[in-house]
Amino acid sequence: MTDRLERDIADVARKWVPDPRLGVFEVTVEPRRLAGCTTSRDALAALRRIAADAGRAADVRLLPDGSVRDEPAAVVTAAVAPLLREPRIAADRASEALHGESLALLERREEGGAWLRVRAGDGYHAWTPAGYLAVGPSEWADDWSTRATGRSLGAELKFEDQRLRLAVGARVALPGTGKSRPRMDAGGM
Repeated sequence: MTDRLERDIADVARKWVPDPRLGVFEVTVEPRRLAGCTTSRDALAALRRIAADAGRAADVRLLPDGSVRDEPAAVVTAAVAPLLREPRIAADRASEALHGESLALLERREEGGAWLRVRAGDGYHAWTPAGYLAVGPSEWADDWSTRATGRSLGAELKFEDQRLRLAVGARVALPGTGKSRPRMDAGGM
C-alpha cells in the first residue's frame, strides 16, 4: 500500500510541480497521514483525494501559509540576498536577489534561526535568512517597486557612518521618488 501511495504522490508532483525551482512540493507519507506543503492548489486537491482513498489524513499546507498572512511581501535590504534550496546556510544556492528586489513570502520558519521561503521575480522558490529582507504588506512592497525605477551601475551609498556597495542591477529610488533604500521595518519604505 505504501509503495503505491508513494507512486501516486510522485505522479502528482510530476504533473503539478515538475520543476522544484518553480514550485514547492514537499510531502511525506506517515503512518496515519500525508504531511507537508505545496504551492499548487491542484496538487493539494489531488493529495487530499489520494489520502482519503488510502484512509489517511491530509495535513498538507498550501503556500503561502498563515505564517506570512500579515506580511506577504519582502524587499531585499542587503546588497545581495542568497536564495538557498534549504533553510540552512550551507545549502546549495538556487539563485540570488539584488538590493531593492521585491519577493513574495511563502513561509516563515524560526527553528535554526529566522528563515523565509520566498518566490523571486524570476519565479524561483527558495529560502533566505530573514536578516537580508524587510517584510511588510503587499501595498508597501508595490509602493517601493513603483518608486524604485533606477538600477545601480555599482553605486556606493553612504548612510551616516556606513557604506553599502550595490551590485550592478540593484534597484534604487532615484532622487525625488522617496528614500533610496528600504528600512528594516515595514513602515520605513
